[in-house]
Amino acid sequence: MIVLTATLMLLSNAFVIEGAKVFTGDNGILENANVLVENDRIVQVGNFVPPAHATRIDARGKILTPGLIESRSLAGVSEVDAVESSLDYSMEGQITPALFTGDGFNPNSVWIPVLRKCGITHAIVRPFEGLLAGTAAWVSLQHASSSTQPVAIFGDATHVKHLGGSRGALWLTLTHVLEDARFLMNNTGAVDSNRARTLAAPLIHLRALAPVLRKSMPLVLDLNRASDIVRAVQFAKSNHINLIISGGAESWMVAETLKEAQVPVIVEGSGQMPEAFDRLAAVDDLAARLHYAGVTIMISRGGRVPERLRQDAGFAIANGLPEAAAMRAITSTPAKIFGHPETGSIAPGKMANLVLWSADPFDTQTTVLNMWVNGTPQSTITRQDLLARRYLSK
Repeated sequence: MIVLTATLMLLSNAFVIEGAKVFTGDNGILENANVLVENDRIVQVGNFVPPAHATRIDARGKILTPGLIESRSLAGVSEVDAVESSLDYSMEGQITPALFTGDGFNPNSVWIPVLRKCGITHAIVRPFEGLLAGTAAWVSLQHASSSTQPVAIFGDATHVKHLGGSRGALWLTLTHVLEDARFLMNNTGAVDSNRARTLAAPLIHLRALAPVLRKSMPLVLDLNRASDIVRAVQFAKSNHINLIISGGAESWMVAETLKEAQVPVIVEGSGQMPEAFDRLAAVDDLAARLHYAGVTIMISRGGRVPERLRQDAGFAIANGLPEAAAMRAITSTPAKIFGHPETGSIAPGKMANLVLWSADPFDTQTTVLNMWVNGTPQSTITRQDLLARRYLSK
């Protein structure tokens, strides 16, 4: 196993990974390439003579990728589903966009090292449950890091029983809420002095929607039925907001609409089963169909099963998605769409968020040999590893 210790990094602020097969995330795949890192940035990529001052890492026969990005994680805000006190991803109510998952994120969660062990260096930690459930946090999984940034409003538009029991009531509610959020933006003085009409939600939640209305933050909606997806695109267009579809089981049926509106889809590769009436047209090759139709895709497993992220990407490859496209869907694409283009790819000037794999990263038998976040080596030892060492030795 290749090991790079923190001690080596103290001796030199530069290191070069030599002879790897490099999935760049943006520019395809490079064979037998070198990657030079100084401090927290990638300096050079390609065939070059390593500088004398750099620590050299032999990666021949290995694969180097950008750090993977999970687009719908619950890690750090959920420990055990059956223990309510360990769940920090929701609050009571359907319209709660001001709930910020970053405020409840636990950087010492036992799930964080598990994500790192699976090659994931960053995650969008989403809120859950509610039509407008809250604001998701961009999280770096660097050891002991608690830095979080708001990146998107997440909502679930697949359940309507709490909103009058119909899809018409759902879209009426969303329209009402966004209208009042826009009214608040334009009439702050009247609202603060109690000279305005009664609004659809508490002020703190309506104010939280301002970044969506200014298009500085996207709205991510869980949707599956083709007709619902078309309605969501129409809703986004009429309200001048940036939309992302999450799930999208039947999105392949309306791919041209999504392409024209430039609406990305977060796909769960292995989860496309016709298990409900809004998913009757689910297909295994959803990611490939959307890709070839020109729709921007991201791949996510969601929840707290990070080992399934690359497995789902591999599932998409097995069903027709090109390997390079699958890598983009779990690296550079979510980085760009969620406002962090400085990461997600291997190119000069990018942050050095890198993973060195023993073999094919889409094979679940492959292991992480080394990981760097912002150029700093990261441990991939989990609590499960420590328990195994303790008890298997006996």
